Amino acid sequence: MNIKTKFKAIPKKNPAKPEDPTKYYAHVVSKDTYDISNVAHRISDISSLSIMDVHAVLLGLSKVFPDMLCEGNRIRLEGLGTFSLGVKSDGETNEDDITAHNIKKVRLKFSPDNQLTEVLQQTKFEKVD
Repeated sequence: MNIKTKFKAIPKKNPAKPEDPTKYYAHVVSKDTYDISNVAHRISDISSLSIMDVHAVLLGLSKVFPDMLCEGNRIRLEGLGTFSLGVKSDGETNEDDITAHNIKKVRLKFSPDNQLTEVLQQTKFEKVD
């Protein structure tokens, strides 16, 4: 992969120690946001499928994905990773006191496949102003 990901330095203060000097951290610069049509074009370019066929499959995935997660399933997309639901809840000292009302936040968990992790580790970076 000969693509360079752009990043810039951004200043941040430590809120726990406001008297400490500002430190600079690397921050990836987002170039664009791709939608289903953009992704369908890219996949169509590297396959024998038409843009419309790929678009239909991706749209179908976006329709069934939430239901599959909410049913309590993990979804593994080979080469990409595994998606699942996680929750944040208030704690109780008695197990029987835990109910759905204790759940305060639902989040999407993602665990990348080794293949994706290896590609990401090979990413080259270029600093921009």
